[in-house]
Amino acid sequence: MALTETKFFQGMTPRQYVDQMKINKHPFMEIYTAVKTPDKIQTFFRELPEPIRLAVFTAEWCGDAISTTSTILRLAEEVEGLTIRVFDWDHEVKLANSFLPINRANTVPVFVALNNSMSEIARF
Repeated sequence: MALTETKFFQGMTPRQYVDQMKINKHPFMEIYTAVKTPDKIQTFFRELPEPIRLAVFTAEWCGDAISTTSTILRLAEEVEGLTIRVFDWDHEVKLANSFLPINRANTVPVFVALNNSMSEIARF
């Protein structure tokens, strides 16, 4: 299953994701507000040759996702050249799993970096 540009932009913005959270919002926001992106990282993103799109497949019930997703969403707020769309893993299992090896299926969160042509740059 491919992540098309249309599908990417159907994902939630970071603000939309936070606004719809029902569980673990408090710990998520504690981490989010505590994070400060170092100047070195901000400079790195400013100097990229083209913007990056980052698809985030996450679940608010997952402890690992709470700590990593909050940090990534804060990064997107503080740097230029990074467009994030968030997908609720529970509703996008098949798409999220398409970015994972078979032995890691159903792992959350999944982060997929793409260029403007929607070609994958990296995933973690």
